[in-house]
Amino acid sequence: MQLIVLQSNYWADLSIVVCIKFSKTYTQIMKKILTLLFLLLLLGCAAEITSSTPRTVIVKAGIPDMGVEKALVLAEAECAKKGLSARVQAITNPNSDRYIFECV
Repeated sequence: MQLIVLQSNYWADLSIVVCIKFSKTYTQIMKKILTLLFLLLLLGCAAEITSSTPRTVIVKAGIPDMGVEKALVLAEAECAKKGLSARVQAITNPNSDRYIFECV
C-alpha cells in the first residue's frame, strides 16, 4: 500500500495512523474471539453419554448428527469398562438425537 501525502497536516496524519492501527488491532482481536467461540461451540456439540446402567447405554448424538456409528464408538467404550460390547437396542425415532445401546 502506498500513501501519497500532498499536503501535510500533522494532527490529521496522526489521527489516520491511529485509526489504521486501531482497525488492525480490532480486527485481530475479533478474529481471535470468533475462533474461540467457534471452538467452544464445537466442543459443546460433541456426542455424549447421557445415561449408563450395567446393561444399557444411552448416547445423545452430536451436532451435526453423524449417525449411529459415531454413537456406537462411545457406547463400545462404555460397555468395554464392564468387559462387554455394545449392540444397538433401539433408535428412539427419526426425529430424536438419542441412541440406545445394550451391553452384551
